[in-house]
Amino acid sequence: MPLRAPRGPAAGPRLSIGQQSSPGVPWLWRLSRRRFPIALWLVMMLALLVLGVSFGVWVMLVGNFTVTFRSAPTHGVSSPQNSQPTAAPTAGAYQIGETVIYNGHWQITLTSATTTAREQRFARPTPQPGDTYLVIEGTFKNLQDHADVLSTLAECDLRDSQGNVYIEAVLFGITPPDGSLAAGDSTRGAWAYQVPATDTRFTLTFSEDGGQTSVAWNIIVP
Repeated sequence: MPLRAPRGPAAGPRLSIGQQSSPGVPWLWRLSRRRFPIALWLVMMLALLVLGVSFGVWVMLVGNFTVTFRSAPTHGVSSPQNSQPTAAPTAGAYQIGETVIYNGHWQITLTSATTTAREQRFARPTPQPGDTYLVIEGTFKNLQDHADVLSTLAECDLRDSQGNVYIEAVLFGITPPDGSLAAGDSTRGAWAYQVPATDTRFTLTFSEDGGQTSVAWNIIVP
């Protein structure tokens, strides 16, 4: 009788569980080789992401060397704070050099108001043709019995004779008197606004309660 070959897969030695998980088994090596490109792609994507973020930060620092949230208004258009321009107040306003007590909280003296047309490479906003910078200098003393924070950006308001509002600019080399002042302490500094060179009359108002109470100065540029 002829012999028949057995059906099904040929019998052979079976690997134990320990043998299958051995590093020398070819299937594990092939699996690791398939996973390697995925890990490499993840590393490359992460590196590109880090480079992109670094480049963005560098551009922001170079393009905005100074604080950028202070900008000048579009001339002839009032600030969103006042959609209807009103004439700048003059009656009852103080003059440069006079000392004013505001609500018993601050003693304020504006010592000078001058214009400068010097080029400001790192100025924000970028100087516009026909504009100049109005630089105001003053001293502030905290008359309260506790520390308080001073911010010329938030508490000072400059308007021209047409009621247009100008927001504080940032000039290289000019330091505003901003910061926290302890009770009885004084500070001195200067701050600036980009204004049309043809405008000569302005009103600066100081208020720490949104305009409910305020003091104002007439500023006349020679």
